[in-house]
Amino acid sequence: MRTNAPMHDLLAAQAAPDLPGDLREIVEAGWTTGPAGTLLLAVQYRDRWNPEVGEADVGAYEYEINDIHVSTADLPVDEGLPARAAARGLTFALRAMERAAGLPGADLLAAVVSTPIDEEFLESGTTVKFFTRRGRHPDWFDDLERFQLDGVALVEMPDALGRR
Repeated sequence: MRTNAPMHDLLAAQAAPDLPGDLREIVEAGWTTGPAGTLLLAVQYRDRWNPEVGEADVGAYEYEINDIHVSTADLPVDEGLPARAAARGLTFALRAMERAAGLPGADLLAAVVSTPIDEEFLESGTTVKFFTRRGRHPDWFDDLERFQLDGVALVEMPDALGRR
């Protein structure tokens, strides 16, 4: 797992939290295979999504659909909120990725966990986006330090499976 400096600081003192019911449901629902072999969270994929996906766009399509908001509405609003939000987002990402193990393309699965650190946005929660490194996919995560207003972690499948 790679993190930028703000995310490293946020995660330094946090243990893995319990996930709220909505996130547990997403994890338990697991994954499905969509158009062109895309790997999609089962609760996110709907028939209304464009079924026309070329192999060149697999990762970008997954990134668009596998976009989860991790709420902090149930957490106390205090100076520890960003750290708890980041830990919740990372825990969710790792558990969801574990569920994908063994599916076609899962060995190339990645997740981006992003938590705002700016006081103005603290209560907006964390965002987790999943994608595989197949075809066109987000490549702007090579330099995580460029993200100044968010703690950002890039999680790869080996991280979820406990390997380094």
